[in-house]
Amino acid sequence: MVKIFLHFKKSLSYKNAFSLLEMLISLAIFSILIVVISYIIVLNMRVANKVRARTYVREETSYLLKNLKKDIRNADKIEAFDINDDGVNDLVIHILTEGGLLKKRGWYIDGNRVKRKVIYSGGDGVIDIVTPEDLEIREFDFRLLEKPKNTIVLVKIKGWAVGLPENQSILKEVAVSTRIFEKE
Repeated sequence: MVKIFLHFKKSLSYKNAFSLLEMLISLAIFSILIVVISYIIVLNMRVANKVRARTYVREETSYLLKNLKKDIRNADKIEAFDINDDGVNDLVIHILTEGGLLKKRGWYIDGNRVKRKVIYSGGDGVIDIVTPEDLEIREFDFRLLEKPKNTIVLVKIKGWAVGLPENQSILKEVAVSTRIFEKE
């Protein structure tokens, strides 16, 4: 009888392991935590990608507008006509250089990219691609407001990039005035 009691006492002292129920409960709790943390990380990455795409579109459209505003402010004459033979009026800016050379810069949209065609007097046009490949310009529109001594150009640009939802675009509108010049 003493032997049985000692054996029972020995088995109680060696109970250092977890039971199956304890293991299942801890596994369930850790699984729920991992799923929640993973969801938060994925959500954070999606938001970061959208923010990155919006920032990229804003920066690239700002760069485009900066170059366009520079041309408009230096313009001697601004008009709207079809410079690239696609049936759509383009923004054409005439700039007289210091050497007396007339330079025309035609701003237009080709597919989903904004391009600038530069034509020197008596020469062929050279085309600059102003927007990068991964920036999709969905709208490039302008209006000319003729004033007695200058022209005001209203420009509207709508851009999109991968990372933004299909139905979201970044819209920028700006009004730029030419320098004051005497009309002919």
